[in-house]
Amino acid sequence: MLRNLPGTRCGTIIAVAVASMHGPVWGGDACGEPKTGSCCTPSPFAFCEDASCCVAVCDADPFCCQIEWDVTCAGIALGICESCTTLQCGDPAAGNCCATNGSPGCSEVWCCEAVCAEDGFCCDVTWDAKCAARAAAVCNGCEGAVCRSDLNFDGEVDGADLVKVLAAWGPCAPSDPCLADLNADGAVDGPDLAEMLSSWGPCD
Repeated sequence: MLRNLPGTRCGTIIAVAVASMHGPVWGGDACGEPKTGSCCTPSPFAFCEDASCCVAVCDADPFCCQIEWDVTCAGIALGICESCTTLQCGDPAAGNCCATNGSPGCSEVWCCEAVCAEDGFCCDVTWDAKCAARAAAVCNGCEGAVCRSDLNFDGEVDGADLVKVLAAWGPCAPSDPCLADLNADGAVDGPDLAEMLSSWGPCD
């Protein structure tokens, strides 16, 4: 659907007519409905599931509650809504790691941390095509992905990865992506070493 800047959109009359069939344009029952989806990512629905964010975005751009919560609406939400700016790696609302998702970060915690350790933009601003491409090279679940224990992303679990585990041994610092914490329990220890050794060799 073509979009113009707020106040200059095509189809304003149609938008009002559509909105009138669905009750209040915004601030009504539709803002905050879980079925409408995350405010932080585009969706084919008008409105989004965080009521306060929904109202704020629709005050800025009524299109989002009249027609569709598109990429422009999600972009506004990312800039003004606390629920979007506080997304963490692993949050389901952050979206798919393997595709451009319109939010900071992505929903698979290890993949998200691996990519953001190389490119902070992916977690600080938005998970764009470059982030998705890096995820495809790094993360389980994306086509062409390498294995989780391959900490230097060279397609094989070997001595270089073992060195990284031993160098990171102990509790993970809060600000450290801690990629060697393979079971995500907050420390690099025996279970992580065991997982690495069980994956030894070329990645499938």
